[in-house]
Amino acid sequence: MKQTLLLFFLSISIISTIRAQSKPEKIAALVKYYSDEGLFNGSVLVAQKDEVIYKGAVGMANFEWNVPNTTNTRFRLGSITKQFTAMLIMQLVEEGKVRLDGKITDYLPNYRRETGEKVTIHHLLSHGSGIPNYTDDDSFFPNSGKYYRVHDFIKTYCSGDLEFEPGSRFNYSNSGYFILGAIIEAVSGNSYEKQLQVKVLDVVGMKNTGYDMHEYLIEARASGYEQKLEGYRNAAFLNMALPYSAGSLYSTVEDLHLWNQALYSNKLLGDSLKQKMFMGYLPMGGSMKSGYGWFIEKIPTQDSSKFINMIWHSGGINGFLTELARFPEEHNFIVVLDNTTGATTPLFRDIIAVLYDLPLESKKKTFANAVRKQIRASSVIAACDSFMALTETQRNEYDMAVAEYLLNRWGYERLREQKDAGGALKLFELNTKLFPHSSNVFDSYGEALGRIGKYEAAAENYKKSLEIDSSHKRRIQGIIDAFTYRPDTLRVKIDGHVMVLYKTGNKGPVVVLEAGGNSDHSCWSSIVPELSKVAIVITYDRPGYRDSEACSQSRTANRVAEELHQALNKSGISGPYIVGGWSWGGAFARAFAALYPAETKGLLLVDPATKESYAQMALKYPDEFTRLVITRSAINIAAQDEFDAMMPAMNQASRSDKLYKGKTELLIAGSLREWSASETPLKKIWISELQKWSKQQPNVRAQVVESGHFIQREKPEIVIAALKRLMGQ
Repeated sequence: MKQTLLLFFLSISIISTIRAQSKPEKIAALVKYYSDEGLFNGSVLVAQKDEVIYKGAVGMANFEWNVPNTTNTRFRLGSITKQFTAMLIMQLVEEGKVRLDGKITDYLPNYRRETGEKVTIHHLLSHGSGIPNYTDDDSFFPNSGKYYRVHDFIKTYCSGDLEFEPGSRFNYSNSGYFILGAIIEAVSGNSYEKQLQVKVLDVVGMKNTGYDMHEYLIEARASGYEQKLEGYRNAAFLNMALPYSAGSLYSTVEDLHLWNQALYSNKLLGDSLKQKMFMGYLPMGGSMKSGYGWFIEKIPTQDSSKFINMIWHSGGINGFLTELARFPEEHNFIVVLDNTTGATTPLFRDIIAVLYDLPLESKKKTFANAVRKQIRASSVIAACDSFMALTETQRNEYDMAVAEYLLNRWGYERLREQKDAGGALKLFELNTKLFPHSSNVFDSYGEALGRIGKYEAAAENYKKSLEIDSSHKRRIQGIIDAFTYRPDTLRVKIDGHVMVLYKTGNKGPVVVLEAGGNSDHSCWSSIVPELSKVAIVITYDRPGYRDSEACSQSRTANRVAEELHQALNKSGISGPYIVGGWSWGGAFARAFAALYPAETKGLLLVDPATKESYAQMALKYPDEFTRLVITRSAINIAAQDEFDAMMPAMNQASRSDKLYKGKTELLIAGSLREWSASETPLKKIWISELQKWSKQQPNVRAQVVESGHFIQREKPEIVIAALKRLMGQ
C-alpha cells in the first residue's frame, strides 16, 4: 500500500512538472524527442508576439566531418523560395512593369502562344495555370544533373499542353514559378539572383541567404542527406539551376525571422498588394487555399467557432525539408529546417499546438524507429513478422506518426536499390495491416507483387486501392487490365550471364521489341497489352538492366543482336520474328534483321538513332551534339558501356541495310516541343536524315508522327497499326 501511494504521488509530481514546463521548454523537449527518434536533424526558431522564445539546432550539418548544426547553418529551402519569387513579382506590379492580369506572352513573347495567351500572372502565382508540373515529368529526374539555360528549360519542361482551363482549379506547379523567374529577368533586366539580392535580401539585411549553386563556396552550408534503413547517405546530386525561382534559395532560421518581420512593414511592398499575396484564391482541400507563394489555412481549435489563421509553406529538395509559418494576428512565427529528409511536419504541427495551447498527445516511442532498429538488429522479414504479430494494445504503445510514409519509402528502397523483393513485400504488407484505409499502401503493395510476377495478388491489391480512392481510376484500372495479358518471365543463361525475357500473349506472329538507351523493357508497356491480343510479344532487358545480369562483352549492335537471338532460341521462341526497336534500340533491331534476315519477317523502327543523323549533328553543331549525345547521363554501368560503343553500333546498323531487304515501318517523331531552342536544330537534322534514309531503302514505309520521341506512349495506336501492317493484317 505504501509503495502504491508512493507511485501515485510520484506520478502526480511528474504530471505537474510537465504541465509546469514553459513553452520554450516544451518546444525544446519536442525537438529532442524527434531528434532522438531519428525523425529530425536541423534547426528551429519560434517567435511569439515578435519575440524569439526558442532557437536551437540538433544533429549534424555534415556527418562526414562531424560538423554540428547551429542556428547559423545555411539550409536549402526548396519551395519556400516561391514566396520570395512572389514578392519580386509583386514589386514589379507595384512599379507598373507587370500586371496581374497580364499574360505569359506579354512578357515572354517566344513562349508557346496558344497556351501563353491564356495564362495570367495571377494564374501562375496561385497555382491555377494548368501548366504541367515539371517535377511530375518522367524525364526530369534522370536529367536533373544537367544544366539548362532558363529559356531552354522552359521550352523543354514548362510548355506542355494545359491540364485544365486556367483559373478553374488548384494544381501545384513548379513550372509556373519557374516561368515567373524568367518574367522577372525579362522585365527587370537583371538575373533572378541579382534582382533578389538587390530588391529583397539587401533591403531586409538577410546576409546569410542567397541563391544556391553547387559550385559556389557558401560558408556554413549544410550537406543534404537521405536516411536509408541502414543509415544516412548523401542525397542525389541536383543541378541547382533547375529549381531556379521555384526552389533554389538557401537561408538560416535567423534570416527567415528577419524576412517574417519585414513582411509586417512596407519596406518591401505596400499594404494593398501585400494583402493580395496572403488572400486565399483556389481551394486546396480541407480548410486550405492558395495565395501568392503561400498557403492560407484555418486551424480548428477546441472552440468550434474559433480558428487559428496561418500563412505557411513547406519545401522539399534533395536532402532537405522545410516548414515556415506566419500567424499575423498574434505575430507568431515558426521555421523548421532539416537536412536529412526526415519528417518535419509532425514537429512543426506539434510546435503549433504548444504555441496555441492545443491538445498535444503524450510522446511515445515511434513505431517507425522501433521497426528500423529491429531491422538493423535482425532482418527486414524477421522484424516485419514480429511487428505484424503485435496486438492492437501493444501497437497503441507506439506513436504511429510518419510510419506509413517511412515504411512505404523503405519498401521501395528494398525493391529498387537493394534488389530485395522479399523484404520489400514484407514492408508493404506490414503497411497494409497497419493502415487498412490507405489507398496508397495497397497501390505500393500491388506494384511490388507485380514486379515479381504475382499478378493475381497484385491485381487484388490494386482493386483495394481503387475501392478506397477512385481518383486515380484510369491509371490503376489500366494496370489491372494489363495483368489480364500478363507476361511469362523467361530466364536463360547466355555466355555465363542470365538474361530475362518477358512473353505476353499466346497466339499470332512473334513480335520482339528492343528498348532504347537508358531504358528497360517497360518502355513498351503502353502497347503490350493491346498488341498481345493478336501476337506473341517478347520484351526483354539487355545485360545490366533490371534483373538481367551484366556481362563483360562489348555493347555493339551485332553483339546485342547475337545475344538476343541466342536468348530467343534457348527460350524456345522460334521465328519468323517481327523485330522492333525504339531510339537507340533501332540500331540493335537493324543489326538483328541483317544477321538473321531469313528469320525476320518485318522491321519496325520507332524514331531510331542513326549514324547519319549523328554525323550531321556533330558536323554542324559540335558543342550541342557533345552536350546532348556524347556526355549524356547513364542510369547504370551497362548503359554507359552502350554509350561508349555508340560509333561501332551505329556503323554496324548502317552496314546492315545491305543485308536486310524485307518490309520496314519507320515512325519519325515530328514534334519539337520537348527539345530546347539550342537543341531544335539537331532534332531537325534527326528528322531530315531519317526521311532521307527511308527514300534510299527499298520496302520502307515512313510516317512522321506528331509526337515526342516516346511515340509508343504518346501515340500507341500508331505503333500498333504499324506492327499490324508488318503482320499482314
